[in-house]
Amino acid sequence: MAINFPLSPTVNQTYTYGNRSWTWTGYGWQATSTTTGPQGLQGIQGISGITEIQILDDLYNQFNDAEAVFTPTYQGSPVSITNPFTLDVYLNGLNQKVNNSTVTWDSPVVLPSQVRVNDDGNITFSSPVPSGTIFAGKVLVGSSTTALTTTYPFAAMDLLMGAF
Repeated sequence: MAINFPLSPTVNQTYTYGNRSWTWTGYGWQATSTTTGPQGLQGIQGISGITEIQILDDLYNQFNDAEAVFTPTYQGSPVSITNPFTLDVYLNGLNQKVNNSTVTWDSPVVLPSQVRVNDDGNITFSSPVPSGTIFAGKVLVGSSTTALTTTYPFAAMDLLMGAF
């Protein structure tokens, strides 16, 4: 059976259907509570002590139409991002390019136009983030090097001559 959400909801209005609840953010319905079913089988144990991707905590509750700088956290602990190229940000489901001078989504009504990492390792938006904006972010754990390598083990002429 289809879920029939209210046609004219107000911000922060909650709708419950069965065991699930959603809250209207002003832009869409966000799941706020769910019940879980039976637990499945345990998966294969991975390499201990190594995390390659950190899923950042949700910033949804911090977006208030006034703030543009946010300290990212992972499991409640602050994360300082030293390499902006390791950050992946989604606002309302749209991937945002980080530290890119080219605007990827220019709509001040819906999203800020640029995402950057400031010198303190915080996520900085070009304009305040509208309340109700849905955030998802992850950091690829690895090198903090931000320099581009321009030294190669071969010369351009080697390629032209077919050496490789």
